[in-house]
Amino acid sequence: MPDFTFGNYSVKWDTDTSFYLLGYNLYPPPNYNLSLLRFFHPIDTSGYQTNILKISDTTDYPSLRNGLDFKNKDSVFVGGTRNLDKYNIYHSNQPSWFMLFQTDSLLNVRWERFYGGDAYYVMQKLIATRDGGCLVAGTRYDYMNDPVPQTDIIVLKLNSEGLLVGDHELPETHMHEAIVYPNPGTDALQIRLAVQHPTTLLELFDANGRLLLSQQLHQKESRIAVDHLPSGTYIYRLSADTGLLENGRWVKM
Repeated sequence: MPDFTFGNYSVKWDTDTSFYLLGYNLYPPPNYNLSLLRFFHPIDTSGYQTNILKISDTTDYPSLRNGLDFKNKDSVFVGGTRNLDKYNIYHSNQPSWFMLFQTDSLLNVRWERFYGGDAYYVMQKLIATRDGGCLVAGTRYDYMNDPVPQTDIIVLKLNSEGLLVGDHELPETHMHEAIVYPNPGTDALQIRLAVQHPTTLLELFDANGRLLLSQQLHQKESRIAVDHLPSGTYIYRLSADTGLLENGRWVKM
């Protein structure tokens, strides 16, 4: 496969001769990144476009049943799980997120969103809807509170911009455009920015509201050393002129 893309997790034809394919990519390292391809001929594989949607040190995996769909081929929805545990797919004791991208017909990413992070999520299926949005379905394992491994079924209705539509019983599944992990953590913060926010300002406060750290981030994925800080609970804020505003608590062990 082109660019070391493996797996056939989703295929969608857009004409009688061309189709889109979603798999995972193992090169360049780190491994397991979503890989989206568009082939212009079903037999001649020399004509294609490709886009590796992320390079990170976590395992990001395509939606297990179907992770690519569109009603309009200029608005392609692509989904998967960020931070999937390959060795314990459904009942892992680590946070994960549904992640969703929208691309144009040439595989250029318009935006990406993340949903979850409060428990272990695994995306199962994505379906484009006639109103320009999509449905996302998967499982959620609350490893912090469930005494035995069990999962809940989660279905999200999203509009054309990836925003949640309607009321949801779990407010924790609200949409994110940046994520901070691991949480709790120890000596470093990992920060993942959505593609529509190329730069952002990170501010970290103590429990009394005192500013401890202020740093501009210019990469999709950043690692911020905080080994000099004592154990405790901190408040983070991520903001940008592009409309990003994310805040929350981060616990240092």
